[in-house]
Amino acid sequence: MPMVQRNTSHWFDRQCWGPATKNQRGNCHLAKLTKTSVFKAQGSKAETPLDKTTRIVRKIVEEEAEQRQAKNDRLRNARLEREANTPAKPSR
Repeated sequence: MPMVQRNTSHWFDRQCWGPATKNQRGNCHLAKLTKTSVFKAQGSKAETPLDKTTRIVRKIVEEEAEQRQAKNDRLRNARLEREANTPAKPSR
């Protein structure tokens, strides 16, 4: 009985793990690790409609809070000035 040659390679042998990539022959080799290939700057993703709404609402809320604070400061100063100019009532 003649010997039949079987494909003894395993799928694990054909995979490239980690920083390995396949060259033109299909063999795995390690990729060159450089500062730019390891630490890639993440590009900014497009703003979703929800992000846009959140940004606009936060801006509106912050503006309203600033207006409210300015109004409170103005009224407080007016009250303090009025109290300073009003003579105190004598106690009985």
